[in-house]
Amino acid sequence: PSGDRPSLSHTHTHSARVLEAFSKAPATQLSAMDSDDDNVEETVEGPLDEDNQPDGFCKVTYSSSDRFEGHFIHGEKNGPGKFYFFDGSTLEGNCVDDALQGQAVYTYEDGSSLHGTYIDGQLNGIAHEYDSEGQLTFGGQYKDNVRWGVCWMYFSNGGCLVGEVNEDGEMTGDKIAYVYPDGRLALLGKFVDGEIIEGHLANLKCVTEGKPQFELVPNGPIYSLDKSTSFCISTKCLLPDPYENERLFRFFLTFNFQIRLFIDSLCISAHF
Repeated sequence: PSGDRPSLSHTHTHSARVLEAFSKAPATQLSAMDSDDDNVEETVEGPLDEDNQPDGFCKVTYSSSDRFEGHFIHGEKNGPGKFYFFDGSTLEGNCVDDALQGQAVYTYEDGSSLHGTYIDGQLNGIAHEYDSEGQLTFGGQYKDNVRWGVCWMYFSNGGCLVGEVNEDGEMTGDKIAYVYPDGRLALLGKFVDGEIIEGHLANLKCVTEGKPQFELVPNGPIYSLDKSTSFCISTKCLLPDPYENERLFRFFLTFNFQIRLFIDSLCISAHF
């Protein structure tokens, strides 16, 4: 399988940012605070209550250069708000009692984004991820900020990886599949962190509630990762790629059909 493999690094960055965002100490004053703790708030712009706590729409800038703009009720984030992190990434959603709740969008510094559901400040439930051009790169679920259950990872070449992720949210297991761009042919078998170890040729029969159903091709060959080097292109050069093999077969069928039509047209013209 080829293509740009979606990375988990974005997911790890997102999880760290969410934990950081909601560990910020409650704002208590307008002036800068002298502290070695990067999470301590630096300045607050907006209305304060009788206890000098943010109350209403405020802009809070932290000593880490992160910034939060949103609604507060007596020092706690409540209502719509948006975090602006020092690296250019953002997190926008709705807060209840100082915790992110419901639908929210995390946008990475490169423009890619994660759209998901948060419960008590953690990503739990259905989520979708997109690259900077808006193309879907991930579809599945999260549990406590980690990918969970059956997930789909989409490649720029049109193919995808699908299967039940492990406890670390990685595409590792004995029933992971790479589905070719035609949406039918697949390699089903053992993968480690998204790379094939051993796979069998299969056909994707259907998808029910996000879970794929495959049918193995009888007596099919076994495929494995075969990385080329500067000394060797392939150790299994006689084993054809099933998707390319089928495309080539269809090309020759179409080509032969067009040649026959051309010959038939010449014969008809010569007859007249």
